Amino acid sequence: MDLKEFTTHYRTARTPVGEIAYVDIGSGPVVLFVHGVSVNSALWRRVIGTVSAEFRCLAIDLPLHGRSPARSDHNYSLSRLADGLSAFLDTIGVNSVHLVGNDSGGAICQVFAAANWQRLRSLVLTNSDTRGNIPPPAFARTVELARQGRMAASATRWIDNLELARSSRNIGGGYRDPKHLTDETIRHFLTPILGNEVVAREFERFLVMALREEDLIVAEPSLRQLHVPTAIIWAANDIYFAPEWAEWLARLIPGAGPPIFIDDAALYFPDERSEALVPHLLQHWRGADA
Repeated sequence: MDLKEFTTHYRTARTPVGEIAYVDIGSGPVVLFVHGVSVNSALWRRVIGTVSAEFRCLAIDLPLHGRSPARSDHNYSLSRLADGLSAFLDTIGVNSVHLVGNDSGGAICQVFAAANWQRLRSLVLTNSDTRGNIPPPAFARTVELARQGRMAASATRWIDNLELARSSRNIGGGYRDPKHLTDETIRHFLTPILGNEVVAREFERFLVMALREEDLIVAEPSLRQLHVPTAIIWAANDIYFAPEWAEWLARLIPGAGPPIFIDDAALYFPDERSEALVPHLLQHWRGADA
């Protein structure tokens, strides 16, 4: 599914924690996709374009990202973002889901799963932040600059210099071949969070509040007792989340099988290598529903 078609499916849910933009495509058992920082629900568009023939696919934009607005008083901690998932599902009347997360969206899914295991049909974690690796070292300097209030002014230039944005030092670092990252996609991902200095300042606040391990530490005891069917599907060539963190999650969650590693894939492989991810998702969901 291309970006233009994907955006025609946008809807808005007015929840107790604010407006959440989302897409709702397909029919069948419900899958909820959660993206991480810097991107938005369009990360999943190619996956959804295939699996929506069999599953109802919900993909949200986190606050500030995509078309979900943010308030200056918004709490962006992992626990509050996980609460936002619950509020969203309650608002649209969905009781249980197959939950899928990537990057910091995977961290949000871990916190949600720990507190709401009864709402899960299954869990899928792709390359994600974990306790002990949040923020990952390759992204830690960006978070520190945000903490110092020094990121926003320079980062807004990425919108005007797409080759800089596409470089391995920026969003292109999440792709094996940044040529797969089109100008249209870069603008769709980055304009909501870096389009001007006002939103860029709010994005600094998002990074500082969300990328902390406290909520993951609190969630860990419950995750150690999580027997929900869990698949850990990991891009093997990611500069942010090494394979050792997939192994760590597999040891942590008793419902998880051995990690599945996708070769020649990086962080944003749901966009770049969806054809490698989809068969594993379908097998996992079908098995969980059976």
